[in-house]
Amino acid sequence: MARPRLADRVLERLLRELAEGTWPAASRLPPTRQLAAEFGVSLRPLQAAIREAGRLGLLDVAPRQPVFVRPEAAERARQLVRERSARPASRRLAVLTNDPRLFQTHETYWSQVFRSIMREATKHGIKVEPVRWPVATQFSFAKQLRMQGYGAALAIGIDAERLASLMEMARVQFPVLLHNRWIPWLGLPSLMRDDYHASQRIGQKLQQLGHRRMCFLSPTLSEELYGGRGRIKGWMDFVDQAGLLETCVPPVCYVNTVAGALDSQVRHMLEGPGAATAVVFASEALAKSILEHPRFAHMRVPEALSVATFDSPAEIRVTATRPPLTSITLDMTRAAECAVEMIEAMLSGNRHPPNIRVPLEINITDSIGPASE
Repeated sequence: MARPRLADRVLERLLRELAEGTWPAASRLPPTRQLAAEFGVSLRPLQAAIREAGRLGLLDVAPRQPVFVRPEAAERARQLVRERSARPASRRLAVLTNDPRLFQTHETYWSQVFRSIMREATKHGIKVEPVRWPVATQFSFAKQLRMQGYGAALAIGIDAERLASLMEMARVQFPVLLHNRWIPWLGLPSLMRDDYHASQRIGQKLQQLGHRRMCFLSPTLSEELYGGRGRIKGWMDFVDQAGLLETCVPPVCYVNTVAGALDSQVRHMLEGPGAATAVVFASEALAKSILEHPRFAHMRVPEALSVATFDSPAEIRVTATRPPLTSITLDMTRAAECAVEMIEAMLSGNRHPPNIRVPLEINITDSIGPASE
């Protein structure tokens, strides 16, 4: 499908602004230079869009005269918006991120997600492009995406700072899929990782090997955007259900690593009497920062400590005392297939396809073994 001309995209925004009553009937349209600056375009496509809006009966347009909104403009614009919405959507997908450079490094989790979705989307004739997700212009961002010719968006790495733009996308009905975030009050579809059950499964495996003193190590984070079904919640429910609350003290350790320093609580968890016999790291980056710290670099795994980590451990060095780590990873191919299935539904007019939760794979290695006690 050919990419819409810029003037067509400007007209699309004009229609929506008129339909929403931004400029009331009989009011004067802002000067073209001001409007061009607000829309982020040059004068030529804006003037072409205004002329077309005049031809459609929405504006009174005369040479060298102010442009006025016609009395019936709002209703007529709403009708045109409905008609245009019924047309096939642009098959361009914006992958929203606060830092597109994350996609340029082959080793990062987000680069793997992006490449997998791009490969799968290409099979379906969908063009995938990374788009920087701003904080300062959140309320105009959804309109900008439409003007730039995108038919839908995939939002990744969502944080609380960007909820306002998601609210606006939901309000203007721009199709957007959330990656691993569940925000029910927004009414946007979600593709979720099943971290909850993955935490339970690795806990059960360690329990079968005789471990009773286990700990989940995680950076400080909020699981509110995971719908209460994140990896920490899964781990805590496992520890409770397995009757290990008295021996796993604490069952979760929130870690703060600063300039190579380690929390005293982490040192206590891994050394001395009553130390944990098994740990699960919330991320590969956290596992690397602790296991390759000089204090623990020579710890024997799994003899002294069984270790597993979420995400790929490819960046963690294998040594004579540390085999490749047991990992809990997302099947990128399956996740991409599910994402594109949902995006196809959204491009076809179903902005609320059912949420999908993708199971994680546990790749067992020699880094976990029987409890040392």
